[in-house]
Formats: sequence, C-alpha cells, structure tokens
Amino acid sequence: MSPLNDLMVFDRVIMVHANGNITQPEEFYEPDCMIAADENGQILAEHERDWINGVRDYGWEPLRGYSAQDGYGGPIMHPSEFVGGRLAKEIQSEPGAYVAALIEVIPKDKDDNPEPAGRAVLRYEPKHSDYPHEPGRLPGCFACQYGPCLCDPETDAPCASEYCQQDRADDDDR
Repeated sequence: MSPLNDLMVFDRVIMVHANGNITQPEEFYEPDCMIAADENGQILAEHERDWINGVRDYGWEPLRGYSAQDGYGGPIMHPSEFVGGRLAKEIQSEPGAYVAALIEVIPKDKDDNPEPAGRAVLRYEPKHSDYPHEPGRLPGCFACQYGPCLCDPETDAPCASEYCQQDRADDDDR
C-alpha cells in the first residue's frame, strides 16, 4: 500500500500542494456518491454517466482508467483497490483537492440501506466565481484561492493562489 492510500480514507478530502505537501482542508466536503442500478442491481453505462454528471455539477471530476477490473476504463474501482502506483503518482503530480469517495447503490426500497458499489477518486476542478474579478484576487473564489497559478503575465499582478509558480523570494518587492 502507498502512504497516499493511508491518507485517502473514504470521504476525507485531501489537498495536494505544489510543494508536495498534503493537507486536509476543513472547508471541503465530498460530494454525495449515490448511483442508480437496474432491477438486478447492475450499474449500467447510463447510471455511471448520470452519476458522473451529478458529481460534475458540484465541481468534482472522477479520475478514470485506474481500475484493475478487466476491460473497464471507467472511474469506479472495486472496494479492494487502493490508491497507489500510477494513480498515486498522478495525484501527487497535480496540485488540487482530491477525495476517495465511497460509491453506493441507491436502494430500491426507501427502508433499505445503500449497498457499496466501489470507490472512485475525484479531483475538484476549480471554477471561477461568477462575480467579476481579477484572476487570483477574489477571496472566497476557490479557483483564486486554491486553483492553478492564475498570474497574468500582462499585468504583473501578484497571484493569490497558493499554487502560484512565481518566485516567492521577491514577495516584499511587490
């Protein structure tokens, strides 16, 4: 198992920083990961597509192609699979927020408990606030605060993103 797997317990959001540090931000919540199934309990492509669109509505993007299930390249991994190898390398090389989400099948009867279907690793895709502002400068805008470097080379304005690629040694000069 990888050390990253130990940090990515179900439903705990982690933040991978550009310097390689990993923290657990308190302002993040994982999306609800309930998925529909057919009358036999099978998750069909249409169910998976609807689930993906649902988590995208909340800004999360499922990482695909990391399941060891034969012939399957989608985002849902078997519950026994772990965050290691290629998947861990991708996560550690791309700063951002991630969560290992437990995927549960929506019960047919409202009195039943959901059944676990697997797990998926989701990456938060920052989107700018609709309120007009300069990139990197609006408090409360996730993309400005945590997103990729938003420095505007035309204005030389400092970027508020902690992923800023500018040399921080000269911050006092700005």
